[in-house]
Parts: sequence; structure tokens; C-alpha cells
Amino acid sequence: MKGVGKGAAAVAAVPAAGIAAQLMVFAMFLSWLKAMMAAAVAMAANLMSMIMAAIMTAVNAVVSAVMAVGAGVAAVVGGAISATTGAVAAVGMSLLALVGIGAGAVAASGNTTAQRDGLPPDCRPEAEATIREIDDSVEDDVDKRMEESAEQVYAFLAGLGMPDENIAGILGNFHKESRMDPTMVEFIGGESFGIDSTKRDAEEKNFKLSELEDNDYPEGSGVDLLGIGLGQWSNTRNTKLRDYAEETGGEWHEFETQMQFLISGDDAQYVSIVDQFINDSSPSVSASTETWLKKWEIAGDMGSAEISEREGYASMWFSKMGDWEADVELADSIIEQAEANLGEANQNRRDAVIAQCRTVAEGASGSVFSAGDLIECGNLQIHEVTCELHERLHEEFGGFYDHAGGFREFSGGAMDNHNTGEAIDYMLIPPGIENDADRIPTPEMKRTGDVVAAWLVENHEEYQIKGVVWNHRIWSLRQNQGMSGAWDDVSVHAKDRGSNTQNHIDHVHVSAGPSPFM
Repeated sequence: MKGVGKGAAAVAAVPAAGIAAQLMVFAMFLSWLKAMMAAAVAMAANLMSMIMAAIMTAVNAVVSAVMAVGAGVAAVVGGAISATTGAVAAVGMSLLALVGIGAGAVAASGNTTAQRDGLPPDCRPEAEATIREIDDSVEDDVDKRMEESAEQVYAFLAGLGMPDENIAGILGNFHKESRMDPTMVEFIGGESFGIDSTKRDAEEKNFKLSELEDNDYPEGSGVDLLGIGLGQWSNTRNTKLRDYAEETGGEWHEFETQMQFLISGDDAQYVSIVDQFINDSSPSVSASTETWLKKWEIAGDMGSAEISEREGYASMWFSKMGDWEADVELADSIIEQAEANLGEANQNRRDAVIAQCRTVAEGASGSVFSAGDLIECGNLQIHEVTCELHERLHEEFGGFYDHAGGFREFSGGAMDNHNTGEAIDYMLIPPGIENDADRIPTPEMKRTGDVVAAWLVENHEEYQIKGVVWNHRIWSLRQNQGMSGAWDDVSVHAKDRGSNTQNHIDHVHVSAGPSPFM
């Protein structure tokens, strides 16, 4: 379905809890810094108070004693110096003592303040631990939702009867593509398991890659419309899923809608892969993983590392299935709803086609005799190229046939394009007419067949048409009888095969697709 490396687009954006944790850390840091500043201011104030008190006490003591000391000094020297000179000498000694007292006060103050107030510890370890706890809780929640989603897919597919090995292969690919998130939008991220404004904005732009801002998606990826949902349906399958949801009254991101689409609403070639996974057991988990990747995902060339990663996820989910149970009621409910939705959607489309049906084909002579019901490509089980032609014919001519046949199993003999789903038989005669001799179209039916066959030849390049057979005549790209004009002019007479049906007198056969005309 998509090219290499889509898994990286499935990584969700940083959750809002991460931002909240960062703000909390910053607030805690500010609180710690505030406490540090308050402690420093308190320490300085205490220091100054003690210094001033020490100074005043020392001054009072010194002044009282200085004169007495000076007088004593003068007396000791026998009056050689005056009492004033003695006092000056005493003051000098006192100042030296004061310096010693001040130094001791500073040391005592620092110790006392630290003991009384206590500095706050570093808050970073606690904050980092809190952040880890928050982030772990977010990751745990996502992992829990992933497992719940995987178990729900298992319950549905196992309820359909799909073997565990095959389910594991699907889950391994879904894990890589969408992390089991039905709301996932490729390359966008956003809220896990929810629809947020980012996803809504992408949806409003029809998920068109070229309209997204800051688009650095790898060039040459082949992506036009982004992958959405569990299976990351992209490009035309993106549109088909959303159209299916709208027609059935659901939402594209709902689990039930996606499961209904998986088994009935997707293109026939993808629905047939699901049927194959239900009915046929794979030899191993690895085999089912690679088969789903190549046939359902339609992935490009992938390296062994990419495949191994998906196989690893598949094996992990397979190991959990012993505790999981099939839910037959869920499977039956989704099947019933899918059938009801498909019937209603088909009828709406049929009504629209019939209402718009033209009785005369533009650009061609002759008339189209009727407008019957549109038969879905899924019911015909035809190739996507053949399906495109089939739907285009309805746009051009309405339901010009009574019934139709597409894919059929090869049952021996010569292979033909029906065996690969690259051919359609548009039957003009109702199935109730069993007598071969009576299976002759009316003149109106004959004109219809001529008009349709001529249109097919004229438009063969656009729809990879390789051959047309109608009314015992044949045109093929190999023989190149002509590229436009009336049917009888561009075709040649075909060999007789024994009956009106075998000679294509009662129906128009067209082969379209990559295979050669068979």
C-alpha cells in the first residue's frame, strides 16, 4: 500500500504531560533559588548585628579602661610619659584585640546562622524523578491502549475463523504502520488514540500531502493522500475508506468502520487477501507477515531489517494470544453491519446510476436498451485496472447489462483472463433463458452491444484493454485490426465454438489489465 519507512511517521508527538513536567521543574528551581537568597540575606543581617554589638561593647570597655591604663603606664615609667601618651598606647593594643574579637564573631555567626536556618537541598534529583514518573505513566498508557487495540483486532479476526499465525502477521504490520492506533494519520502524529486539532486540520485538507505546512516528507514516496487508520490506507484507498464511512454513517477513525471496510468495502483484490487469510493457514508467523506486507500493503522494495522488524512485532503479539479469546458475537455483528451498510450504499449508488443513465451513448450511433443495477467490483472479484474500466462503463452507459461475471477459478484446460480477475462478461440475456437457441439478443440489445464494444476498442489505451469479444466477432491488441470505428469494421469473425454463449452472441466480453489477452 505504501513505500518504505512509513513506520517513522507513526511516532506520536510529545505528550502534553511532558511540557507540564518541564514547567514544574522550572518552578521548583525558582523556589530553591528564592530560599538560597533568603538564607544569604539572613546570614548577612545577623553578621552585621553581631559585629556592631561587639564593636560598641569593646569601645565602651576600652574607653573606660584606656585612661586608667594610660595613668598606670605613666606611673610605671616614673612620669616619663604623660597619661595621654599611655592612653594612646593602650588604644593601639585595644584595637588589635578588637580585630581578633571581630574575626571570632564572624566565624561564630556563620556557624550559628547555618545551624539555625539550614540551607535548602538541591531539588533537581527530586524533579528529575518526578519527570521520569510522568513520562513513564504516559508511555505505559499508550502501551496499554496498543495492547487493548491489538486484542480487539484479534477478537474480531479470530471470530471470523482466522488462524492465529495469520492474525499475528496482520498485527505485526499494523503495529509498524499505525502503532495499533485506529486514529493514526501518517506523518502527522498528534494525540495517540484520539482526534485532535492537528488531525482535523489534515482531514479538512483531505489528507493531501502537498497542502500540509512544513512538509518534509521524502520525495518520490508515491504518497498523495496520507495513510490513515490501523492499516494506514493511503492515496485512493484513503478516499475509499472515508467515502465508505460517510455512506455508512460512521467515522473513518472508528474501529468498527475500519473492520467493516477491511472485509467488504476495500478494493476486491485486498478483500480477497483477507479471505485468503481467513481460509488458508500460513506455515509460520514470518510467512504471514511477509505475505500481508507484499500483497495487502503492496509495499515497495524493503530491506531485511524492515521485514525483520515487522516479524518481531508479529511474534510479540503471537506470544500474547494464549490469553486472548475469539469474539464470535463481535465478528457476526460487524459482518451483519457491513452487509447492511453495503446493501444500502449499493442501492444508493444504483439509484444514482439509473437516474443518470443515458439512453443514447454520446459520440456513438445506436441506443443503450436499459439501465440495470450496478454490480460492485468486490462482488466480481476483479483486478483494480479491470474495476476502473467497469466503473467507467457505468458512468458512460449506465447499467447496460442484465448481469455480469468476473473472476472464476481455473478448472483445467486453457487459462484465460477470468482466472486472474482481468476479464468481465456483460450478459445481455437474462439467466432464466436456458435454451441456447433462445439466447439471441433483441435488435435493441444488439445495438447496445455494438456501441459498447466499439467504445471499448476506441478507449483501449486508457484502460489497458487487451481484447474484446462480441457477437461472434473479436478484436485484440495483438492483431491490431483497427483502433476506432464501428464494431464490425474494427473486429474480425471468430471461430465457431458451438453455442450462442461460447460465441459471445448473448454477452460482451472484455479483457483489461496487465496480463496479455487469453
